[in-house]
Amino acid sequence: MMTTKKLEHGKAQIDDSIITVMSGEKECNYRSYVGNVDDYDIQAAEQFKILTTLGLRDCHKLLDIGCGSLRSGRVMIPYLQAGNYYGIEPNKWLLEESMDRELGRDIIRIKRPTFSYSEDFNISEFNQKFDYMMAFSIISHTSQAQTRRCFSQAAAAMEEHSLFVFTFAEGPEIYTGDEWVYPGVSTYTFDFMSQMAAESGLKLERLDYCEPGFQTRVVAFKPSYEQALLDILNRSPIFKTKGDLQARFNTILEENKYLTEKNKELSAENVDLHAQLHEAKTNLAKFLSNPVIKGALTVRRGLKGKG
Repeated sequence: MMTTKKLEHGKAQIDDSIITVMSGEKECNYRSYVGNVDDYDIQAAEQFKILTTLGLRDCHKLLDIGCGSLRSGRVMIPYLQAGNYYGIEPNKWLLEESMDRELGRDIIRIKRPTFSYSEDFNISEFNQKFDYMMAFSIISHTSQAQTRRCFSQAAAAMEEHSLFVFTFAEGPEIYTGDEWVYPGVSTYTFDFMSQMAAESGLKLERLDYCEPGFQTRVVAFKPSYEQALLDILNRSPIFKTKGDLQARFNTILEENKYLTEKNKELSAENVDLHAQLHEAKTNLAKFLSNPVIKGALTVRRGLKGKG
């Protein structure tokens, strides 16, 4: 059976749109509840690609913060070994609907995922260290207090090698409200987000993914793991770190310098070829204007005419 845990203050949030779904009056909207349904599958594939590129394997333990309609969970749960997927989602109805429509109860029984209905990022209730954590489109809605709570709880559940991948809405303004923002977003500068992470002993690195997105992708990690992480990012074909971008920029500069020099050489060769061609034409004209040659050519044409 599926393992579930629920906090004392955790409860499912029900609104009118959800009630109509659960009563069967409308087609289920569990997919649209978490975003654009047109890229529902692409988002899952992208998140899986990012995590596995960062080193996720089926033997690792993964925490999906805000697992929602199991957009990523429907890929991660079958992939991971039994008992290795954990998810936090306050909306119990959303999980139930998704398990029935996206995975099926047999997969849940075989893979034994663990879920919490916590509303306050209480990761500690799992009493578990995680190799990887993910929170896509979650920190993009949190207040400062909620963000700090998430970082604090995440840091306490991380090993030295653990990685916490998340997205946030980067912008010039810093959200100062106290409430969760939805369906809108709460914006923060990257520096301010880094400061909040540092309060929990974490550092941040941008994940400049090849496919641009509306939200900024970031990985949080413990400082002792920084070099190992940078090595992973620099080897990856889908991420562009600052160092990698600088290296690529330097390569482009060198290539541009090389091409400029080659262009100069080719231009010089082209001028030389034009000069040689002009000289050849001049010599040919002189050759043909020689009376002896002109006479010989006239005789040759006469012979060809008789033949």
